[in-house]
Amino acid sequence: MWGLSPPPDIMTFPNFLTTLTYIIPPHILINPYTHIQIMNPHIQNIPTIIEQVNEDYIIIYKINDYVGGCTYKQTYTKSKLQPQPIYILTEVSMIDIISYINEISPLSDGDLPGLQMDIRNHSLGILNNYLSSGSTSHT
Repeated sequence: MWGLSPPPDIMTFPNFLTTLTYIIPPHILINPYTHIQIMNPHIQNIPTIIEQVNEDYIIIYKINDYVGGCTYKQTYTKSKLQPQPIYILTEVSMIDIISYINEISPLSDGDLPGLQMDIRNHSLGILNNYLSSGSTSHT
């Protein structure tokens, strides 16, 4: 599937986990929160501000007349011993920002899935930095 022949032991002795690990490339199995890599450099250069409204954190992207935002809702794990906060992306409104990026560097249809993932990863990284440091702006 990925341009390689499966090892002989998979072909002769089907093992669900081995086959699953072979079919899904290792980079897909990595937790995206442990290593965030942003592929589109333009998203990193857009100034951001974070606003907290009740249990929502809104990451606002603003450059010139272009504005966009990602909203994360804070909730907690169901652990009775040590409930931990988790943040769920509930809303993304980045049409203006994507238009801005498209003006700087024209995007093709194939670029959009990667850009969407970059926006999610970047906004989550900004939120994590904010929660760690308490700072309200990022450049």
